[in-house]
Formats: sequence, structure tokens, C-alpha cells
Amino acid sequence: MDEWVYFLKTAEIKDEFTAKGLKSASQKLDILKLDPADRKAYDRYMEGQRSDASFVETVKLEISTAVNEALKSKGEEIVEKALLEGSSTDFVVKITGLSPKEVEGIMERLGLNK
Repeated sequence: MDEWVYFLKTAEIKDEFTAKGLKSASQKLDILKLDPADRKAYDRYMEGQRSDASFVETVKLEISTAVNEALKSKGEEIVEKALLEGSSTDFVVKITGLSPKEVEGIMERLGLNK
């Protein structure tokens, strides 16, 4: 509590201060102390940083989604080929990790009967 009181009175933080949230408050106060032009420039800079971070996260998500869809598609293609070549449902379940119901669904889609 004493560290907060000292900070509020002097707008200064000593190196040995450890009060929770004090460093964050100091950073915010530093921003508020900026003259209007510098604060506007800082705000633009921070908005650019947020925009860049958002863009990166969006690209990561899109890449991850595309890779997962490609892997799923390739996996389904392999299952279809195995079934069309006469592999048993049990064999396909064993090597793919799909459930018997999922394999049976692919078989139905291909027009193959058990």
C-alpha cells in the first residue's frame, strides 16, 4: 500500500517496489503524460501493432484450416482407394483410426456394400 501511495504522490516508482499492478499503472501514466501529438502518434503505433498481430493470427488460422482440410481430404482419398481395392472394413479401421461407422459411411457413399 505504501508503494502505491508513494507512486500516486510522486508519479515515480523505485526499483525495489514490488506492488502488484504498479508497473502497469506507471506505464499508463507515462502515456497520459505525453503531449497530444506524441500521444496520437503512440496510439497510431499501438493500433498498427494490434492490426499486425491480428493479421498474423488470421493467417495462422487460415493456414491451419487449409492444412487440416488437405490432410482430411487425402486421408479420405486413401480410405476410398483401400475400400475400392477390396480392403476389409476392419483393416481400414485398424490402419486409419476411423470408427467402423465412419468407414461404413464412406462405403455407402462409394456404393459399396458390406
